[in-house]
This record gives sequence, C-alpha cells and structure tokens, in this order.
Amino acid sequence: MSASQDVVPEQQPKRAKNAFLLFADSLRGTQRLSHGEGLIGKAKLVVENQALGAMWRSLSASEKVPFEERAAKLTMDYRRDAKTFRASGVAKQKRGETNRRKRR
Repeated sequence: MSASQDVVPEQQPKRAKNAFLLFADSLRGTQRLSHGEGLIGKAKLVVENQALGAMWRSLSASEKVPFEERAAKLTMDYRRDAKTFRASGVAKQKRGETNRRKRR
C-alpha cells in the first residue's frame, strides 16, 4: 500500500460477489474438485479456477438464474450499506496521517 492510498475502516461494507463467484463457492463447498490433483499452491488454484470457468460457461441461462438473482440481491444490499456507511461520516484517513499536525 502506498502512502497515498486510503486506509479502509473495518466497518466499511465489503463488495458483493458476482454470480460466478457464488457458483464457484457453492461447488467448492459441496464437492471436492478433482482438477489439479498433485499440484499445490497457486498452480492448483489456477487449474481449479479454469475448470470452474468452463463449468460456468457450460451452464444454460436457466441454470445461472439462481446465482444471478442472489448476486443482484447482494449487490443491492451492498449499495444500501455503502450509502449508509458514507452518510455515517466515517472519514477516510490517508495512511501515515493522523489528526495531529503534519510534520514539515
């Protein structure tokens, strides 16, 4: 993180997941993906994610609907929470800056 980037307060809502990520989470949670056996670390994740992408692309539009509906609901919730968070007056501070006077 560079000195010019904002520090994210803990109360700030996290961005909502999209339909594909919800689909991937549902598969990761219920079944063991056999793709990438014998691999470790990032290599295994890359192979598994490629397989999940292929599975997602092979789904029909009607099979994607539950994930897309849930993603839309999560997005609306996120927008509502983000609006409330911004209105609450929680100020962002730049990293390295405090309420004290800056040193010159």
